[in-house]
Amino acid sequence: IAELNDENWRKGLRVRLLLRRS
Repeated sequence: IAELNDENWRKGLRVRLLLRRS
């Protein structure tokens, strides 16, 4: 479960960074 959580967190961070850039 920890691995899945880490992947989800990383994906969220990438999306947030992309949204902030826009």
